[in-house]
Amino acid sequence: MAAQSLNQPHKRMNTKNPPRLDSCQVGRVAKILHAYTHPFRYEVIKCLLMHGKLSLGELTSYLNVDEAYLSEHVSVLYLNDLVSMEDSADGYSIAANEPRLILIKNSVDAFLANRA
Repeated sequence: MAAQSLNQPHKRMNTKNPPRLDSCQVGRVAKILHAYTHPFRYEVIKCLLMHGKLSLGELTSYLNVDEAYLSEHVSVLYLNDLVSMEDSADGYSIAANEPRLILIKNSVDAFLANRA
C-alpha cells in the first residue's frame, strides 16, 4: 500500500487560494474531537443514541455511575454541542445531538478518505 501511494502524483495546494482555517477553528475542532473521543463520554453518547432522550437519573442508572461524575461529563458534551438538554419535571433531560454527530462522522470519514 505504501509503495502505491509513493507512485501516485501528489496534488499541490492552490497557493493563490489556500484553505482558510485559523488557529481558533483548529482549537475548536480539537476540543470537540477530544470531548467526543473520551471513553466515558463516548459511552454516554452511545447510550443516548440507543435509548433516546433520558433524564440524568435514567442515564445514571443505565451507565451505573455517580450522578456528579456523569454531570461533569454531560456538561463537557453540552458545551461542545454534542448533546442537548431540556428542563423537565425530573430536573432536565439529555439527548444526543444526532445531526451534529453525523456531521462530525461524515467530516472525519471524508478527511481520512482523502489522505494522500
